[in-house]
Amino acid sequence: MSRHLAVAAEYGVSWPTAHKALIAAAARWLPEPAPTSRLGIDETRARSVRWITSDAGWLRSDPWMTSFVDCSRDGPGSLLGLVPGRSGACVRGWLNAQTPEFRAGIDLVVIDPSAPYASGIRAALPGVRIAVDKWHLVALANQMVTAVRQRVTRTRLGRRGTTKDRVWNNRLLLLTGADHLAVKQWDRLMAGFDTTIDTADPTGELGATWGVKERLRLLLGEHEPSKIRWRLADFYDTVITADMPRPAASPPRSRPGGPRS
Repeated sequence: MSRHLAVAAEYGVSWPTAHKALIAAAARWLPEPAPTSRLGIDETRARSVRWITSDAGWLRSDPWMTSFVDCSRDGPGSLLGLVPGRSGACVRGWLNAQTPEFRAGIDLVVIDPSAPYASGIRAALPGVRIAVDKWHLVALANQMVTAVRQRVTRTRLGRRGTTKDRVWNNRLLLLTGADHLAVKQWDRLMAGFDTTIDTADPTGELGATWGVKERLRLLLGEHEPSKIRWRLADFYDTVITADMPRPAASPPRSRPGGPRS
């Protein structure tokens, strides 16, 4: 920041005035975003939270920014735009600032599970398809696995998990993709799901939840339409079975692609 203030002082103006001049110049120099059929929108944290003074008192400076990226299959994956904030209003404002041709060319918008982003997209691009990227879907599934693990442990033991508990020691294995587990890790995880030798998962709820998560990963990893339909049916079947109170669905006993040494 000291360098920025030095530049402003060199021209005899305040930093906000110098910054506004820089933004205006960049708007003239930078080219218009190239049209794309698939637009990606995500949040980016630029820095830590800061507090600034104003006539109204202390104000919280938002460290978040929203980025717009070309995510078409044949595109360069380049950054198309960047605006402060992470609200539906900033998404709507950026999209409305683009040309009608740019907006008309968008067929699909990929976002994280953000309701404000979705509302901003629907306001600026009525009828466009909205998809959630698979990284965030798998992250939500892992959150579900962790929530079930914690609930099962508290229900069974009346406390949080510790190093004495098999399921607690397996907590990271539960979040790792099955195809990334070594043979010993796979065997250790499967032993934790075996209700005949361990009481860590007496109802099979944790194994069922893990099975749903892994089938979601398999579904999201497919590209051929026929295989996608099969994986989708398998995923729905697992979810329906896992919803039964007893017995819960059992996790798959064979890893995709076989054990990795």
